[in-house]
Amino acid sequence: MIETALISAIVLGLVEAVKRTNKISEIYLPLVAIVIGIIISGIATMGGTDFLFEGIIAGLSAVGLYEVSIDKLKNVL
Repeated sequence: MIETALISAIVLGLVEAVKRTNKISEIYLPLVAIVIGIIISGIATMGGTDFLFEGIIAGLSAVGLYEVSIDKLKNVL
């Protein structure tokens, strides 16, 4: 569980870096987050059996964390 949270934080940072390059449309960023999550999860688990699902969960949770934080910031500002 802690590993998935750590992977989510790394995915969030990497997706933000990809977003700032302006090479990929914002529409595709959730897909990029899932792919990055799967890759990092595969590296972290050394190709174990659950890396695919763990990577998808990490990518989707990173996207959700980003969306919730942006929504809260818009309400504050």
